[in-house]
Amino acid sequence: MICVICGSNQAEPPKRGSRREDISCKSCSARRRDQDQAQAILGLVSDGSAGTLSAMVEAALTADRDLRILEVALAGPFIAVLERLPGYVQGYRWPGGGTGPQAAGVRYCDLEAIPFADESFDLVITSEVLPFVEREAVAHKEIRRVLKLGGAHVASLSMDWPAPAIPSS
Repeated sequence: MICVICGSNQAEPPKRGSRREDISCKSCSARRRDQDQAQAILGLVSDGSAGTLSAMVEAALTADRDLRILEVALAGPFIAVLERLPGYVQGYRWPGGGTGPQAAGVRYCDLEAIPFADESFDLVITSEVLPFVEREAVAHKEIRRVLKLGGAHVASLSMDWPAPAIPSS
């Protein structure tokens, strides 16, 4: 099985438990949910010729395509692949503002007041961060503001899996 993120042939389906949470790539540690999110990114931002995020980045670099991506995350399997793009920005919000324990190369980014100009990005990625935003509607407006016309926002939300049964009334 090929990992849709790194392109490694070391991905394997989970042996037991939740398909969403099991680590399924020995190379980049991508979980199934990460790979599903990567598949969505490919469908939205790739020209259709790339089967993996790694191949999409390589094609963008070869074609000198100015692909601008904002990912709000401190960690995750996309960073190692996407950071090769000159237009990739890794952001995160630390409590107390921009004076937090910033990692090298990570920009302060409050989703309720994104510090970038209108129409700056082709893609915004928010993996499991929106539930921690106080004013989620404001964050969505800000994400729309920084997206270029035709740009996309790909998000994932953590949840219990399998989903709990809905009680009948």
